[in-house]
Amino acid sequence: HYPLRRQRQMCIRDRIQLLKKEFKFNKSEIKKRYRSRIEDLKKSGNNSGMIKQLKSEKKMELGNLKKDFKYELSKIKNS
Repeated sequence: HYPLRRQRQMCIRDRIQLLKKEFKFNKSEIKKRYRSRIEDLKKSGNNSGMIKQLKSEKKMELGNLKKDFKYELSKIKNS
């Protein structure tokens, strides 16, 4: 009984670690993509409205990513 329980705990731990790595990677990619677009707009001149819009989109996308992460994490923990 104990070895199966231990194996299950290790499997859950590994899935959580993989999920965290995936989350960090996706978060980093989103930030890079928006940073690049915002820097390009800043270089091109007066685009404060567009920059504000991009920042808002980035915040929303990161929020959705976080919600998805929490949902997937709860599925793993409750499996």
